[in-house]
Amino acid sequence: MPRLEVIFPFFPAQIKLKVSLFDPFQHLSVPQIANGAMLETISRKCAHLKTIDLSGSNVLCETEILLLTNLRATLQLVNLHHIQEKNISSMGVAKLINALPNLVSLGSYLKTGEAIHYLCKEMKRSHPTKLKYLHDKINLKDQ
Repeated sequence: MPRLEVIFPFFPAQIKLKVSLFDPFQHLSVPQIANGAMLETISRKCAHLKTIDLSGSNVLCETEILLLTNLRATLQLVNLHHIQEKNISSMGVAKLINALPNLVSLGSYLKTGEAIHYLCKEMKRSHPTKLKYLHDKINLKDQ
């Protein structure tokens, strides 16, 4: 059976991901190691991807997670738990939600409510999302 080998370069080593051409790749978990080059490759090569776990990946920025919008036809879950808030704002996550029509969950991303607020108020989105699973942090200092 033919296989496609995709190499994701990152320091200090390389990850080799072998994907069967006859068995579409639907789920990927790359917590704490995802980077821009990896997401760029995934967004081009994994057209059938439904879920991706990017939790704890501290080097990602907004433009890099927005590469996932190339998977708008299939992507349903993007786990953004413990993503660096200084690199990816709630507005960036709102753009991701807006661009992924089949998205049902951001995993345990702590600012889902804030991202939805930006989506509705700042981006003027009037139609509902397909988000079903929400995780949010309430800051009692703001109350």
